[in-house]
Amino acid sequence: MFKKIILLPVLFLAACVSVSVDAPPTSIQSDFITATLPPTKIGYIPVTLTPAPVETRTPTLAVTIPPNCKNNAALSRDVTIPDGTKINAGETFTKTWEFVNIGTCPWINYALKFAAGDRMSAPDSAPIPPTLSGSKVEISVELTAPSESGEYTGYFTLNDMNGKDVPIGTEKTFWVKIVVEK
Repeated sequence: MFKKIILLPVLFLAACVSVSVDAPPTSIQSDFITATLPPTKIGYIPVTLTPAPVETRTPTLAVTIPPNCKNNAALSRDVTIPDGTKINAGETFTKTWEFVNIGTCPWINYALKFAAGDRMSAPDSAPIPPTLSGSKVEISVELTAPSESGEYTGYFTLNDMNGKDVPIGTEKTFWVKIVVEK
């Protein structure tokens, strides 16, 4: 009887398993449905995601000018063309100075102005970037060396929004000094 109990499950399992070497592989149909199938309802429009526009505005800062503020500047350095620089006759060059706003007024709508001396094709005025009290600013002007050999000096002033000169320490002007060689 013991042999019949073991033999019965073995026969049952052997009847369920069949191995065929000659049979071609078959594809298995999946009952799984994905969300990428086309819609089956007529007139259905699938939702598409559109990226939201990125806002590129830069914030605007309001600067309040204190009442009775004082204008004053300090010339830090010649960034380009130190005094006595040799320039070829007729050559165009850019002179840049670095200033510090040591007054209490922010420099809004301030300008560099040609004051006297050798103009060297300097404009009557050039804008100064807005500069808060205690900040540095570089101010540039494009110039052209005269066509004759010699030493040349052009004088400039810093002016507030009303056209008044901004003192530079105890001075009123600053300059560019070049030597022209043919």
